[in-house]
Amino acid sequence: MTTYQGGVALADWETHNPSGSKRVVCTKQLPGTRWLDVLAAADCSVEVGTSTEILSVDEIKAKVGDSVDGVIGQLTEDWGEELFEAIRKAGCKVYANYAVGYNNVNVDAAT
Repeated sequence: MTTYQGGVALADWETHNPSGSKRVVCTKQLPGTRWLDVLAAADCSVEVGTSTEILSVDEIKAKVGDSVDGVIGQLTEDWGEELFEAIRKAGCKVYANYAVGYNNVNVDAAT
């Protein structure tokens, strides 16, 4: 039986360093593990999306929930006003875009 959180299947996520005091959501797996080591050393719990599907705005908002310290998004996602407002309300301190370029990011909404 799959468990859902705001319409997002929890089975589609894996958590690294679950005891970390800061919460980081990364919408897709990234190459290598060094980035996870760096975040764990900074006392971050990192939740990584494992689905091959592109996440919708609603799915990302559901995963972020009410509290997040950082988010790593991808080129395939629409990082517009709605998402930036959601992560801002959740207390997000940093957004990183893992991509070549930033045409998927509404820079005005991000600042």
